Amino acid sequence: MEQKSTTGIVSGIGPGFIAIEFQRDEKRHSSFELALPIDAQTKFRSVDSLKSLKLGDTVMVEYQETTSKDSRGDYTRVKRTAMAIALLKRAPAPEVADSGDREGHPE
Repeated sequence: MEQKSTTGIVSGIGPGFIAIEFQRDEKRHSSFELALPIDAQTKFRSVDSLKSLKLGDTVMVEYQETTSKDSRGDYTRVKRTAMAIALLKRAPAPEVADSGDREGHPE
């Protein structure tokens, strides 16, 4: 078992998991994504729960990683579980498009 952590942007939230996009490379238009299961022992810092997070929020996730091989040693299985999630920065508010409608405001 190994304790690890990563910082990234929330790219997915679902029942019992969070996905984090990290190591984004704008030049190569690539990034990595890590999906982590969340259980009753997962601690939240700066937020109450998973429901308090939104896509685009920047978070730091501490997780536990366990690696094991099958009985023949051919297949390596990696199991990861989020231990703690801390909100570092809220996602920027979406921009409101200006419809150009100036009703009640003479030009």
